[in-house]
Amino acid sequence: MGNNNMEMLVQTKKQVKFLTKAEIDVIVSHLVNKQDAIIIKLLFNSVQGTEVSEIRNLTIHDVDKLAKEVVVTDDKHPDEPRRVKLDDETIALIEEAYEENEYVKKNGKMTQTKNVKTTVEMPDSRETEFILKTGKTNRKHAKKVSQYTIYNRIEMIRDLESVKRISSRINSKTIVRSGMLYRAKQLLEKEGGTLDNPKIKKVCEEFNVKSHWAVKDFMNMETLKELYDDC
Repeated sequence: MGNNNMEMLVQTKKQVKFLTKAEIDVIVSHLVNKQDAIIIKLLFNSVQGTEVSEIRNLTIHDVDKLAKEVVVTDDKHPDEPRRVKLDDETIALIEEAYEENEYVKKNGKMTQTKNVKTTVEMPDSRETEFILKTGKTNRKHAKKVSQYTIYNRIEMIRDLESVKRISSRINSKTIVRSGMLYRAKQLLEKEGGTLDNPKIKKVCEEFNVKSHWAVKDFMNMETLKELYDDC
């Protein structure tokens, strides 16, 4: 077997399906817009909901800096809001995204022409309470964004040359599951032992997953060891 074929075989065997915390940080570091970066961070920290409605519904009034948490609401269960704990970095990023008044198209990779602008003006804090914003070209800019806006932004991020190596793993489902695995890693570091049912159930509860059986195919020690050398 030639060297090239051997390398391909090794890469196939070691193919990873999820993202590490470090890779999430790399993605965020390459994003010009805080409006884009906060989508990645919120998904990784369990904020999703039906058609990403927990992100779309999030307002500045839902953020509790002192408690380091946000109250999120799923369109499917509007009477059942839940609290999500976040770190200082993510809380700060939410505030930065909310204060952002200009959106840079294509992460700054678009060429401006006479008829095409490279930026879009967004409503400021006096005009909207939502964290994720639409452009002011939309007459209903004070309302929440659609799920398609978020999915399109994720697709734009996936197409960036700077994250090409991990682009196949940049989608909402994989980011959320990667967050679950990172949370499992944190529990192992804190409590020791192995990734048993009580730990898996705790992660599922935090990520609003109703059945721990639904995640058994990836929530295991084998997957964690593939992602993190210290597991």
